[in-house]
Amino acid sequence: IIMKPACLLLACILTLATSLRTVQADNSSPISSSLIRDYHELVEPSNGLNYVRLINSHGQQLYGAIEIGNQSFHVLFDTGSSLLWVPSISCNSTFCDDHHKYNHSKSSNSSITQTFVEGKYNSGHVDGLLTQDNVKLGNKTISNFTFARAYDTKHLGGIIPDGFLGLGF
Repeated sequence: IIMKPACLLLACILTLATSLRTVQADNSSPISSSLIRDYHELVEPSNGLNYVRLINSHGQQLYGAIEIGNQSFHVLFDTGSSLLWVPSISCNSTFCDDHHKYNHSKSSNSSITQTFVEGKYNSGHVDGLLTQDNVKLGNKTISNFTFARAYDTKHLGGIIPDGFLGLGF
């Protein structure tokens, strides 16, 4: 399935902005105006079309490829959450054994923190630490984007993609 950019890109960008607002509001850190400007810049028509190839797994999981710090991941486009997370190299749970893991030392743009974040899902939950790095969705890159590098996942069996990209508003 290939979705038109007006739907997917706008939903992803607005959700990513919402995700940042939610996560950082919980930690009393303001969002920089330049980051919000970057989101608006991505949806301008002058930037051209942006397609993301989506994979439909048995009608239950819709996922696609993204890059974080030049590392490739498949993420579930989740309408029930607002957090982008992928497993980190320090993740020792069974879920992480069979998935790609984010390694901050492979990126020259990574900025790691010790700020805790938790993602709760019907199938389990994820504990992680916030990190900033370049995130590429289709042909668009957002610099210094805040996401979670998961170090613990509980009860997330049966998930094919590496992580989640929350589209919840």
